[in-house]
Amino acid sequence: MKFWMKIHRFKDEKIVAICDEILLGKKLMFNDIEIIINEKFYKGELVDGERVKKEINDATIINAFGKNSISLLKETGFISENNILYVEGVPHAQFAKIK
Repeated sequence: MKFWMKIHRFKDEKIVAICDEILLGKKLMFNDIEIIINEKFYKGELVDGERVKKEINDATIINAFGKNSISLLKETGFISENNILYVEGVPHAQFAKIK
């Protein structure tokens, strides 16, 4: 399986944005809020799970959309089921490392 992953750097922060390959560009509704899985934020490189695991190890913030992306974050211990929000059935989670 493949993931879109983009790394953003801001001061001392490493923000890793990942989404399942098929979700890039999708528009979802959460209550009355439109959420766009935006290419500008998520489209960096098309990578496999091993590359995602490598990059999230030192991330300070992770933003993820999609069944496979969320499964990978659960598998690596970054999130648990309690951290997942479902937007039109699509799982979404964020992780932040407190310094």
